[in-house]
Amino acid sequence: MPIAPDEAEALKLPDANGVIVIAVESDSPASWAGLRAGDVVVAFNDKVITTPDDFVAQVSATAPGTRTTVRFFRDGQERTQTVTVEELPLDVVRTPPRAAEARTDFGLTLEDITPTLAAHLRLPPGVSGALVVQVAGDSPAERAGLGAGDVIMTISRRAVRSADEAMSELGRAQPGEPVFVLVWRRGVELFLQMRKD
Repeated sequence: MPIAPDEAEALKLPDANGVIVIAVESDSPASWAGLRAGDVVVAFNDKVITTPDDFVAQVSATAPGTRTTVRFFRDGQERTQTVTVEELPLDVVRTPPRAAEARTDFGLTLEDITPTLAAHLRLPPGVSGALVVQVAGDSPAERAGLGAGDVIMTISRRAVRSADEAMSELGRAQPGEPVFVLVWRRGVELFLQMRKD
């Protein structure tokens, strides 16, 4: 997704250029190169990336099998990795989950993750956080793409281990301020952004 100036500041970037990685598929060229959800790509194949369209155009123009470089920021630090471009599988587009009603500032209803829930969700060891039970329609959470069954692991780069911790972190947000959440969804980490109404 594109980056607004206040988001660039929150992500410790030198400017608002680049694209935020929302998700990295497991067993993909991006995962093999070490990219993670929340990284900000600023150059691909030595060409500066300023918008999502730039990034898509550069990747699309690169022949499958080509080894190239990707430059990105993570936690305010610039890094460079080598990546091998592959063909895009036809089944990568997924339908977002349908939202349900909830009554919180961000439109979220959260629940603690019990050992039983963790087993049901097939959470890998080390994954903890707050389970999204419901997402209200036309809420900041719905607009960000959050859905029931997601596990919120971090909020604004701070780890959360319970629903109370997550709600406490969300409660710090001011209206209009960007809030970044790292979410676990069926084996994939997603980096999403919400703004409180």
